[in-house]
Amino acid sequence: MGSIDQNVSRTTEEVEELACLYSMKLHPAAIELDLFEIIAAAGPGAQLSPAEVASKLPTTNPEAHVMLDRIFRQLASYSILTCSVVEGEDGKAKRLYGLAPVGKFLTKNEDEVSMAPLVLMNLDKVHMESWSLFVLTGRSSRKATTASGLGAAASRGGGGEIIPKVLNPAFDKAHGMTSFEYHNSDPRFNKLFSDAMNTPTLFIMKKLLGNYKGFEGLNTLVDVGGSSGRSLKMIVSEHPSIRGINFDLPHVIEAAPPIKGVEHVGGDMFESVPSGDAIFMKFQGGKERTEGEYEALAKEAGFTGFKKACWALGNCIMEFHK
Repeated sequence: MGSIDQNVSRTTEEVEELACLYSMKLHPAAIELDLFEIIAAAGPGAQLSPAEVASKLPTTNPEAHVMLDRIFRQLASYSILTCSVVEGEDGKAKRLYGLAPVGKFLTKNEDEVSMAPLVLMNLDKVHMESWSLFVLTGRSSRKATTASGLGAAASRGGGGEIIPKVLNPAFDKAHGMTSFEYHNSDPRFNKLFSDAMNTPTLFIMKKLLGNYKGFEGLNTLVDVGGSSGRSLKMIVSEHPSIRGINFDLPHVIEAAPPIKGVEHVGGDMFESVPSGDAIFMKFQGGKERTEGEYEALAKEAGFTGFKKACWALGNCIMEFHK
């Protein structure tokens, strides 16, 4: 991972996009220790020394500030923190650190959410144990079903039977079950996963609702893998004529709160999904493709049209039409 070069001319939107993406690549220690929140609490543009940050931590380790300085120097090298060198009271140089643009995605905003849970999930031991097996197992089984899977579910119209399950062979081998089954067996990781899926939603959906006009005119919208229904809540609030159907696994739906204008439905997307005017999916992964390759993918899966609608914080919004 490189850095966000402050000397390169970029638009405000480009800087925001890069900052959001960088926020997902951090070591979890800085988040678990609340280091970003401690710096943010000092005020906009503030810089603190490692010793000042260490004084806010529940530790008596006299070397804590030295360890923090090492963490901060690495984060500053990736433009995650700012760094200034000043002369201390003892005449020696000391470093001060502040939040770079990435920081706003790692500290709680006005809605009390941040990208931090997504970072913690991506770097959790449950996921990390899969990576050692990734090269050995490859992703061949995933490639065989990606085209029809994306095409069948991310459509205007539709519903009914779907496709064979898309597998992650490395995860399956590491844990002896699919990722969907694992979430149901590990309450700690299931909560981590749910938080990771829910908290970035506010960032991305706010941007999406400002840029994307595709929800206009819909009567029924199905969010496949919608977790607690937070995305649909925002969409229905903006478009109250829409009836939302939040579709996810039964154990996820059991914990979903009541939402006006949204019906929670439990089930398995690999067996069937509820019908609607449009089906909405997000964060599906897969290999990078050009716009032309996605258009070919759409036609191969039986769609009559494909459109790249807009971008929202590094996420491309695409429409597959039937």
